[in-house]
Amino acid sequence: MKVKCVKTSVSNPDRNIINGDMREYLKVGAEFWVYGLSFKGGTAYYYIFNDNHLFQVPMEMFDVIDGKVSATWVLRNRNQEVNLWPELFYREGFLENFAEREDAERNEFVPLRELIEC
Repeated sequence: MKVKCVKTSVSNPDRNIINGDMREYLKVGAEFWVYGLSFKGGTAYYYIFNDNHLFQVPMEMFDVIDGKVSATWVLRNRNQEVNLWPELFYREGFLENFAEREDAERNEFVPLRELIEC
């Protein structure tokens, strides 16, 4: 799946939105591959990668360019949160370690990234 950024911030006083202000990280018109989807607290999110960070960002900031989802994605419902992403992301500590730039997780991400972007 590939998306295009159409706005860099969203707000809704009735919902707690994760990363609702991404003006420092996103530019309108930029395109991103989507590495997963998450639905929580009444908000839907994409997981995008900017060559440094894997961000969870509200879907409403983007338009879909290519709606084909990756065959690597697995659906799970846990603690009132629905995720559709690669099995690797479900592994205990993977996303946290990836965010901390741990070499093992970064290296494991490379073939996944290549697969999703093909």
